[in-house]
Amino acid sequence: MKTNTGLRHKIEHRIGRQILKKIHLSRNGTMGPTMIPPVPDSKFIDKLPGGVLEGSNIQEKEHQDAYEAEVKVYRRLEEMKKNYIVIHQLEFTHEHYSAFLKDHLCNTKRCKRGQSDHPCHKEPKQTEGECDFLVMGQSFVAVLEVKGLRLQYTDEDTIKLKGCCESAFLQRKRIKELIHSMHSSVRIFEFTCFPNIFMDDVEGIYHKDDTILFREDLESIGSKIDSYEDDSSLVSKIVMENLRCSLLGLWCINHEGEWNLKKCSLTYCIKEIDQKLRKALVTRKSVDEQKSAKTSKSGKRRKEKAKHKKYPINSKIVEAPQLLKDRLKINCLTQDQLDVFNCEERFVWVEGIAGSGKTITMLGKIIDIILNKPQHRGILVILPGIERCTLIRRHLELFNDITGCAVVTYNYEGVKGDTSSKVAKAQRNLMEQLRNTSSKLVLLAIYDTHVYDDDMYSIITSFDYVFVDDYQALVDKLQIDCFDERTWFTGHILSKGLLPVLTNGSKNKTSLWILCDEGQALHKQINKTAASNGFDLSEMCNFLYGKSEFIVNFWTSQLKNHFSVQFFLTVNFRNTLEISALSSVIRKYGQDTDLTGVDLLNPPEQEIGHVIRGPVPVIYLLKEYSPAKLVMMLGAEVRKLKESDFDRLTNEDFAIVQHSTSNDFTFGGLAYMCMLKGFDITHISPLLSVSAEWPAAICVYQFTSPKKSVKLSNGSTIHVTSSNFIPYLYIALSRARVYSTVIIHSYRPNECKITDDLISKLRQRNDICRLVE
Repeated sequence: MKTNTGLRHKIEHRIGRQILKKIHLSRNGTMGPTMIPPVPDSKFIDKLPGGVLEGSNIQEKEHQDAYEAEVKVYRRLEEMKKNYIVIHQLEFTHEHYSAFLKDHLCNTKRCKRGQSDHPCHKEPKQTEGECDFLVMGQSFVAVLEVKGLRLQYTDEDTIKLKGCCESAFLQRKRIKELIHSMHSSVRIFEFTCFPNIFMDDVEGIYHKDDTILFREDLESIGSKIDSYEDDSSLVSKIVMENLRCSLLGLWCINHEGEWNLKKCSLTYCIKEIDQKLRKALVTRKSVDEQKSAKTSKSGKRRKEKAKHKKYPINSKIVEAPQLLKDRLKINCLTQDQLDVFNCEERFVWVEGIAGSGKTITMLGKIIDIILNKPQHRGILVILPGIERCTLIRRHLELFNDITGCAVVTYNYEGVKGDTSSKVAKAQRNLMEQLRNTSSKLVLLAIYDTHVYDDDMYSIITSFDYVFVDDYQALVDKLQIDCFDERTWFTGHILSKGLLPVLTNGSKNKTSLWILCDEGQALHKQINKTAASNGFDLSEMCNFLYGKSEFIVNFWTSQLKNHFSVQFFLTVNFRNTLEISALSSVIRKYGQDTDLTGVDLLNPPEQEIGHVIRGPVPVIYLLKEYSPAKLVMMLGAEVRKLKESDFDRLTNEDFAIVQHSTSNDFTFGGLAYMCMLKGFDITHISPLLSVSAEWPAAICVYQFTSPKKSVKLSNGSTIHVTSSNFIPYLYIALSRARVYSTVIIHSYRPNECKITDDLISKLRQRNDICRLVE
């Protein structure tokens, strides 16, 4: 076979050189490797049930273990400090291989004529070979094959280990031949990695082989690769550049000869992952079905498979009803979500972790009512926030495609007069808005929580169905209103609005659904923050309502007591595996830690719903408050997400979430920088945002650690120091679906033991987060 110079030119120059120029060389001195792709891309995304695995789940678990081993290596290579290029999952066809290496020998293991004794006779588009990792430095290439073998401590371990080493040797040999066919003078270093095996668990013969790396070797893999860089190498920069272009182009081109340069872009990967999460494409079956549907629409012929494809089974994941598929583009639900959707009870309380699909289930229920119960008097959706909130805009777009929908607001900020008159005017304004709309579906953006007399009850009961989303944010705002206003109010949204619907249930026809995640509640933290700012909480709350937690605990318990039907959603669907796993660690830590007197909530444990990978969340711990440093850090994050040559995140995809402090310079400086760059940035408070609202979010807040004395039930007193680190970190993570960066400034170590202990745990989990101190 003659070398296909046209294909080689296409791979090296039309594809690879573009990637090198726009992805690697455009980084402007940024330290660290260029990862291709920038996010690990797993095909085996099903979350398998615990316990004994059976049937197709066994094979799926083996695939997942093998890929998990690759991800471990990926994360270690990602931590390297030098500007290498790292290619993950290079796969090439016989045609691609032949473009560089003509007349190569057969490498088919089961070929009847044996191996390596005759020219290869594969079909052009048949897979010729693959490589797990290539690390390209200035003067070398490192080849890494990864094996996910786990020892079972049986007689078969020796056979399996030997087989893995032999298989990896052949794969390494193939990729070495390919690289040397591109440029014969390039130095190549090769390894077989066993991330799931410790060296002490294998025979001594493997200890002597420097090309075999075990689990403990991964800790130093970066320094090992660094040692291969040789400034005195005879390999020219032009040779290495051409080699990089060839390998980058080979990675990007597919079996059909097509390529998409955007696959190398972080922002493109964020959007692609986000599409899977928003559509709940969290099983291989759902992904394949969508691909099949796209193929049918495009008119392309589908390949017939020899046998029916088997998929893993998880009873907790079910196919979404057709209504949700058609209207919300949702493909899968958890069984608990489906139970909520099918529930016909009048009063329903739904407690769910961030990203468990509370809002999606609510939207499905509302659409079902609109389409199948047209005689209703109206639907009211209460959403904490203001009219320009991204979520409210999206709801409005969704519902306007189905029926008429109106947005009304309850907000007495800016209204003149004392507090009582402002509340009265705000309610009259709300009633005026409702009178002026003919829509039977109303979104109520409620930013203020104090109400006047029983008017709010009358407004609510004029609707047949009332849904309250993110109830915890409503209570947080109520607590803030009480601290801000030192006037005895006639009532608030709980006492004069929602609770009477329940207590007077026989006198009205209104159904009430409340959706809540106590893990995202800030109200107890607000108490501590106020105390650290010099407020006498006991005096203040005695003046207002008699107890510091009267509003939060008493009124919420009064509400919940009237809900005979309560659901708990614990499976995360809307975040990547990394964000979900990190959130789970935080919630689990809250369960396992003695929180006596600390006022932190003890939320239910979180379950991971899928194995869709994403970027590792980064947590910056800054000990000082430096506006210049914060603006610089934020600017670097913004450029990373906004300045891609291939794709970029829009204002709808990306937000900066800042917990309000007295320091405004940081965001004034950021706003100025963004204006110069022409960037449009969403900047919002946590109280005005909801969980999983954006594909990418950067959250900034100030660390506080107030001290206080707590009287226990036995009459004794303890002195505790707590911090806002745990609740704010959880909320910060929950705001992003795919990409999350958290910047904490004014951090003071050795002040809060609970915080320090959690940070110590997170330092050990570089697989799901990266701490920068």
